[in-house]
Amino acid sequence: MKQIDVDEGDEILSEGESGGLGYIINSGEVEIFRTLPNGSKQIITVLKEHDLIGEMSLLDGGPHTATAVALEDCVLTPITQKDFENLFHHKPKGLLHILKIVVSRLRSTLEYAAELEQKLSELEEENEEDEEDADDED
Repeated sequence: MKQIDVDEGDEILSEGESGGLGYIINSGEVEIFRTLPNGSKQIITVLKEHDLIGEMSLLDGGPHTATAVALEDCVLTPITQKDFENLFHHKPKGLLHILKIVVSRLRSTLEYAAELEQKLSELEEENEEDEEDADDED
């Protein structure tokens, strides 16, 4: 497989872009983030050497769910869905590594969702208390 050089600051994948392409990071660091509805950036993680970028799109062909930007000069190996499928057929042990990556990222997402749910619950309680205080003042 051929490798490509990516300069610091270059966008590698774009949120919402058609999927079917991913990358193995051979060297360098890549920031993964989503753009929130208010336009702010939510950093999901920073990936490094031997990590895989775009694995969800490689698995299901869907659009990328986040943007990936090189934090420093990187060397990447592009992987197509066909390459990915060949990996499963010819190197099934590679499947375990990829499954661990996907499960780890899913676990992190679920933990983050639980944190957000807790924060939302706290804000709702504060809002109810504020409304009760406002009613008492009337």
